[in-house]
Amino acid sequence: MKKIKSGFSMVELLFVMAVMAALAAIAIPSMSASQDASTLTSMKSDIRNAINTVQGGAVDSAGDFTQVFTAGDFTEVGETGLTAALDSGDKLVISAGNKITLADGTDSSCFSVKVTHAGLTLADGTTAKEVSFNSCNGGKITAN
Repeated sequence: MKKIKSGFSMVELLFVMAVMAALAAIAIPSMSASQDASTLTSMKSDIRNAINTVQGGAVDSAGDFTQVFTAGDFTEVGETGLTAALDSGDKLVISAGNKITLADGTDSSCFSVKVTHAGLTLADGTTAKEVSFNSCNGGKITAN
């Protein structure tokens, strides 16, 4: 009587492992790019929130940005981020991993905001470490 062998041969197992390795090689870079894109989005969101908060506070102080905040760095604390209180009493929410720097402009009618995050790579392969805004220089948000 002939015995029936059960299980997979070594060749079959190696073939399955090779297919899984090929799929992983395709999937991992796309997941990394998605994570970098979401980090850049959080940086842009933080800078827009900071701009709106500072401009809203300036409305209450007759357009004088020096009454809204004291120039300096605000860094997230913990996983949920930081809610920083500005001089105007307004709150500035910062996403986890981001650091916001507020600076006075050339006069009291303008200001600048910079958001930094270590280790961010853009889709074109360049490394972006900051997103910035300067209300004195046309008010555009740029990623560097």
